[in-house]
Amino acid sequence: MQNIVRGRARKYWIICWVIDTNRQMKMGVKVEREHKDTVEFIRKFFKKNKRLPTNNEIYKSIAVDHLEEDPNYYTKLMKCKL
Repeated sequence: MQNIVRGRARKYWIICWVIDTNRQMKMGVKVEREHKDTVEFIRKFFKKNKRLPTNNEIYKSIAVDHLEEDPNYYTKLMKCKL
């Protein structure tokens, strides 16, 4: 009996985790759309140069996305210690 209860509790927590993870993923995809300019940059760069941009070029594009959102983005991020 105890094993059945444990098994059901485990299934319940797994289901809750999956539901929460799915919710978090949907939220994350919505938020990360802020990087659509970076995605477009990568596509255009590849089409023009027949190679992917370097990691640093991609990081710079993401930084631009954040700075367009908030010119003090990184100062605020450091204050939050994220």
